[in-house]
Amino acid sequence: YSFCTLLETVWKYIMLCIFSGIARLTTAAEVSLKSIHRHDRDESLPMAVYLIAVGLSVAAAWKWWSSSCSKPAGGDARSVMSSSDYKAVRDGSMSLSEAKGKYGAVVGLEGIRTAGLSQEEVEKLRSTKYDSTNPDHEKLLERFWTAMKPGVTRKARKTEEWEELGFQGKDPATDFRGNGLLGLLNLTYFAENHPEEARKMMVEGGWKPDTEVWYLMAVTGINLTSRVTTLLKSTDIDHQFYALPVDDKSDPFFTPSIMAHCQLYSSLMVSYHQLWSKHRPTVMEFNMFMEKHVVPANSAEKLKKM
Repeated sequence: YSFCTLLETVWKYIMLCIFSGIARLTTAAEVSLKSIHRHDRDESLPMAVYLIAVGLSVAAAWKWWSSSCSKPAGGDARSVMSSSDYKAVRDGSMSLSEAKGKYGAVVGLEGIRTAGLSQEEVEKLRSTKYDSTNPDHEKLLERFWTAMKPGVTRKARKTEEWEELGFQGKDPATDFRGNGLLGLLNLTYFAENHPEEARKMMVEGGWKPDTEVWYLMAVTGINLTSRVTTLLKSTDIDHQFYALPVDDKSDPFFTPSIMAHCQLYSSLMVSYHQLWSKHRPTVMEFNMFMEKHVVPANSAEKLKKM
């Protein structure tokens, strides 16, 4: 970027010299035009025309070069912005207009701020406790049930049937304490948008009386919510927010930034079950299995390539 700035200065100096020369020759050109009518020979007009042509060529070259310089070498904002400015845009202390004025048309600039807003939104939802007296919360929980067990009606609000989905008891509300409403949003998004994978996890990974090789699908999903939130804080997955869909307000729960969080969450859920199917850890080996296989397989460096 500093090289582009140097060239910009040089180009501006050349342009100043050229147009200064054109201005000085204007009077001479007028005299030369009169001389042409008298069939006099004058070199001022050809020189003025020459300088104008050079000036236009330089202007065109500069326009092309400046557009090239405005494109980040690595393909996104992180490769051209200083770390302090990147963080400033992300937390909102530097406006997008300021950043554009300093760095030009950088790919993903808006996505940086969206990532920052997403983190704020995620933390807010994570700190929002599930409230069984809140109709919106209960509707979201029902959406999860319907996506996992379409056409099946439960016996009651609190029932052992929830355990089939991977909760620890009759009331799933108690399992959301660690990640609040965010945990339910992630589970619901995954079940509604990846129903086959979600039901496969419920059936294949569900509790079995004759073996310890199983896991609780919902509880595992809530655990992975923490993992995705940690990745978001690191800023290493901000590219996930560079091209988000337009918010059509059709679903108040799933804003574009939350959807981006949920999409990454869904990929981790699928990855978890694939690794679990391969290594077959027991329920007692859950934490060790997560640290040894799931976390390394879904590191920030690998997710950057998504």
